[in-house]
Amino acid sequence: MKEVEDLIIRKLSSNDLNDFREIITQKEVARMAGFAPVSSFASFYLSQMLQNGAWGLVEVPYNC
Repeated sequence: MKEVEDLIIRKLSSNDLNDFREIITQKEVARMAGFAPVSSFASFYLSQMLQNGAWGLVEVPYNC
């Protein structure tokens, strides 16, 4: 388990695309979250993300 100091909730952007794809295509993650794994990421992203938007829990990077 990873522990983090600061998390924020923000609207996801195209910068989050690779990380988001990694999450939603995992069978176990999808099952536990109550959705089917996404096999056609491009159509899912275009229909859901760009039209409706999505929010995510994001770790705030630590700045030294």
